[in-house]
Amino acid sequence: YGGGNLGTVLGEANTVIENSNITNSVFGGGNAAEVQGDANVTIHNSIIDEAIYGGGNGEYSIVPGDATGDQNPAKVLGNTNLLVDENTKVKTIYGGGNLGKVNKDTKIEIKNITVTDSIYGGGNAAIVGENTNLYVSNVNVTNSIYAGGNGLLAVVYGNTNLTIDGKDTNIVKSVFGGGNKAPTGTEEEKKSISTVNIVSGSIGGNVYGGANTSVVYGVTNTNVGYNTV
Repeated sequence: YGGGNLGTVLGEANTVIENSNITNSVFGGGNAAEVQGDANVTIHNSIIDEAIYGGGNGEYSIVPGDATGDQNPAKVLGNTNLLVDENTKVKTIYGGGNLGKVNKDTKIEIKNITVTDSIYGGGNAAIVGENTNLYVSNVNVTNSIYAGGNGLLAVVYGNTNLTIDGKDTNIVKSVFGGGNKAPTGTEEEKKSISTVNIVSGSIGGNVYGGANTSVVYGVTNTNVGYNTV
């Protein structure tokens, strides 16, 4: 954890992992604890058996009656910034938290790694208050890439932005500009923008500007380059 265990971080939380084997997950935020600044995670040449989260873990701090997870203390009040590269291998990557809200943006930069499941620009059952920004280059992904969040509660309230590059990028299944089960934007405002730019790479399934089994409340923009297969 970049943050604390039931203890607030009053500023930024910075985590750097190099040449390591981790049998569980990595969190940029805290465990049932708030990070009041940004959460920054850098991972080089490591094996992470489970997931990497840019945000915190709110699994053990759910507030009864809090239907959206907004009151869960495992928040990052700033942005999350996640850099993963140099032959790292991981099961799943989330720009946001696990039941832990990110108040502002998520930014993920992923280069030359292997992901044995999926990548999400947003959280796992956790809100992103503003935008997601996901850049992928020369990455092998066994499942799919989502610019938005995973579960029903993993709403991205702003825009989702996804860029895929690199001739060695291989995505076995599909690419989504929105989330998996999670919406992008709100029905009331309908002003979110989902943008997918695919410069190059190989995609085994389909490319969708929107979500998998959810909705983008707004506009989708999808651009696929000549060198994409």
